[in-house]
Amino acid sequence: MSTNPYVEKDPQPPGAEPGGDGLTSGPGGPTSALAVVALVIAVLSVLVAWIPFVGVLGLLGGLAAVVIGFTARRRARRGEASGPGLALAGVVVGAVAVLLGIGSTVLGFWLADQGSFSVDEEWAFEVGQDDARVPPVDPVPPPADDELGREDTGTPLPEEERDALADVPTLSVWDPAAVGPLQVTVKAANLRADAAIQEANEHNPEAAYGYVLVNLDVRNDGTEPVGLHEGYEVHLVTNNQVRYAPQSCAASVLPGSQVEPDLELEPTEETFTAVCFDVPGQRLGDVHVVVTDTTDPGAPPVVWDAN
Repeated sequence: MSTNPYVEKDPQPPGAEPGGDGLTSGPGGPTSALAVVALVIAVLSVLVAWIPFVGVLGLLGGLAAVVIGFTARRRARRGEASGPGLALAGVVVGAVAVLLGIGSTVLGFWLADQGSFSVDEEWAFEVGQDDARVPPVDPVPPPADDELGREDTGTPLPEEERDALADVPTLSVWDPAAVGPLQVTVKAANLRADAAIQEANEHNPEAAYGYVLVNLDVRNDGTEPVGLHEGYEVHLVTNNQVRYAPQSCAASVLPGSQVEPDLELEPTEETFTAVCFDVPGQRLGDVHVVVTDTTDPGAPPVVWDAN
């Protein structure tokens, strides 16, 4: 059957390859896959970006999704690709992952910082705290001839704790203060008490560094009997950054101390006692006596200026 040369043939559909059937799509298949990749990476990044400590992976994935999405979208605008909507979605979701990743990373650093001070920043005079949990700060070497092998037992005060002490009014020697059911008064603080302690008992060992002697009056203002050394603790805070516990003192008999350590105070009864510390001389620049209520860990400490 002959073909009429005067009959006009149908033009090829736009976008069809010359000589093709007019149904094949134009270029862009691989680039459309690039847009899909951007969206998939963005979604996966969002899933992990909000988790502290691993959120940085989501942050990096979000950045990659944004870059890939922008690349796919530019190609789509030039007509080299399809799927501009997928590319835009990858960019938007990737940006969300970046923001979440930044937030979770900052939170992770904050949590790590809190964790590193979770022990140190607890109130150092809290009931039952073990002083060994806080490592000594720049310990002062003991004398080479110390037969007892003693060491500097000073422990650091974290910044938060130093600020807490600074917020507490400082009393002067002879000022009384209520500590639970007791009234405690620091009557004297001898920062050079080596001779006094040696004279109190010949069996008291010499100080490894230097004895500090604190004399107190204690009165029971409660309605029940209380042990002389019950319900409170005494510490020495020096140079606003290091504290010492009475365990630092090796002397067993102190001037101004009760012979009966288990003495029980009846209501309204008052007596005296003494506490000793062994402190390097270079730590005695700014000395405070701190007394805390061991029956109420939330009670603020009482501070006397011992300089």
